[in-house]
Amino acid sequence: MKENNSFVINQNSHAVGSINLPGSKSISNRVLLLAALSRGKVKIFNLLISEDSKVMINALSKLGVKVFVKNKYTLVHGKDCKFKNKNLKINVMNSGITMRFLTAALSIIGGDYVLDGIPRMRERPIKSLVEALKNIGCQTYYKSNYGFPPIKIKNKSSEIKQSIIEIDGSASSQYISALIIGLATLKKRIKIKIKGKKVSFPYVLMTLKLLKTFNVNYRINEDQNEIIIQSGQLKSPEEFFIEPDLSSASYFAAMAILGGGPIKLHKVKKNSLQGDFRFFQILKDFGFTILFKKEFLIVSNQSFKKLPGFNLDLADIPDVAMTLAILALFSKSKCTLRNIGSWRLKETDRLYAMQNELNKIGARTEIKKDNITIFPLDTFNKKPVFNTYNDHRMAMCLSLLSFLLNKITILNPNCVVKTFPEYFYKMKKVTQPPIITIDGPSASGKGTISGLLANKTGFTKIDSGRFYRVLSLYFVKKKIKNPDLHYKNKVLTSKSLFKFLLKSHCEKELRSEENSLKTSYYSSFSVVRKIINAFLKKQVSFPGVIFEGRDMAKIFDDSCLKIFLTADNDVRAQRRHKQLIKKGNNVSITNVKKALINRDSADKKRKISPLKLSSDHIVIDSSFKTVNMVVSDILNLYSRIVH
Repeated sequence: MKENNSFVINQNSHAVGSINLPGSKSISNRVLLLAALSRGKVKIFNLLISEDSKVMINALSKLGVKVFVKNKYTLVHGKDCKFKNKNLKINVMNSGITMRFLTAALSIIGGDYVLDGIPRMRERPIKSLVEALKNIGCQTYYKSNYGFPPIKIKNKSSEIKQSIIEIDGSASSQYISALIIGLATLKKRIKIKIKGKKVSFPYVLMTLKLLKTFNVNYRINEDQNEIIIQSGQLKSPEEFFIEPDLSSASYFAAMAILGGGPIKLHKVKKNSLQGDFRFFQILKDFGFTILFKKEFLIVSNQSFKKLPGFNLDLADIPDVAMTLAILALFSKSKCTLRNIGSWRLKETDRLYAMQNELNKIGARTEIKKDNITIFPLDTFNKKPVFNTYNDHRMAMCLSLLSFLLNKITILNPNCVVKTFPEYFYKMKKVTQPPIITIDGPSASGKGTISGLLANKTGFTKIDSGRFYRVLSLYFVKKKIKNPDLHYKNKVLTSKSLFKFLLKSHCEKELRSEENSLKTSYYSSFSVVRKIINAFLKKQVSFPGVIFEGRDMAKIFDDSCLKIFLTADNDVRAQRRHKQLIKKGNNVSITNVKKALINRDSADKKRKISPLKLSSDHIVIDSSFKTVNMVVSDILNLYSRIVH
């Protein structure tokens, strides 16, 4: 629930379902720039459309690159390293990757540019990259503070002749990746020597593999401290599919660990380009269920076992290390995350931010140099308000604490637009109990089908019509003739009404002709529907609910499956006729059919909740199907959609 610029999450207990993840941020931005620098055009599928990628697209567009974002793909027309606009000021906002990658590419290609961003961008160091560029003759300068943006780039006075470039690898892997892409534009053989300790190096390997896809080869030595970029022409493939973002996937994997699962992550595969794949191997080593199928990954912890304590070097996967920091609170003993000093250079100082926010819930943390030790949480009754520091990963990580605490509030939740605009919507999708709604005309088999589905799934079956009958008894008992008028100037106290609805009642009395007429009368009042709808929403619980009745698909708009049952009029008449004969009602099948047709007509013409097929209903015609066949169809649909 959003409150102004905050997001309130009540305690979550379960997480189950399937998620289509956005494309990788790291791959999206690398491919966009490579496509812009290459010869030819490329269709990019599953490109991440977020604040970060939009910043890169806007910058490329200003440089004269044609980028068309379509429904199914993004089309980029490459400029063959010849940007049309050579004199520009480019605002990269809060996108560190855009700042670093464009600094390298534009410095090496040449032109007169100024690269700047938001105030936090001016606090994020870029010295190692700029000094490396200066050493090969690029005219790249700090416009204000030494070592930090904004960056001023001037046209080169001569061609770059050096065949070797050195760079410090201890600050950020993005500096090395930026150099790799920039140097590929030279179309000549050049060696990069990496000095010092390497951080997040899998991202460098990702960049090299992408470079090869764009027709430029490379060699890397065994120690991974020397990279040779071969001479070659950057050339776009015709199509490129961007795999799901594994940093984003880590949050849903964590939800499966904290909430039992299973959660299916679509298109996550073993041969990922992303170093963050190691996160799933860590979970597997901890003993959690990690199952790779052809087109998806399943994560599960249905025994709700805790993490073991751990001491891990996470220098190569700093982003998903944040997810492990939250999971550490759910461990058996203390957990140490080592060599995560790069956290300090991100959208905020994440070491400080993580410790500060965890302190709010009484968590014990210890920071020593570039390491953080987190102890298991032993106090769960807090209701904290978390700052996010305008950092998307802080917001998403802290949301996971809703599995451990009664209630949390996330400030500035919209910061997730940087990489995952739909994050909170998708989190809600897997943390709320699955709902199946069953609607359809009279005698279509709604009650029978719903009952069998409930038996098969273990879900609770709720017949909404029954509660209208119960509420009618209540109004008769209280001598309320006009509920709308009765409650007009009164506070609607649901407690007593809900208590009455949950009581046991004589089914014979509920379904008597007299009460049926009363139910038809009372259901036309708006306050009655308001009461029933509020009551039904209170009945949602795990493992799931099957709501049978009129308008359920509208009331539960976020249902995972909305079924509309129907059948031929003759078939429905035969079914109803059999029911009536069993009850001792001697009636002709002709009259039964006529009554059904009249009932359909009346239901469709009702002003309130008419019988109506919605665009997201799945229609199942049971005319020539057995009950078991219909149930099997629905279970197959549910399995495909949810699991």
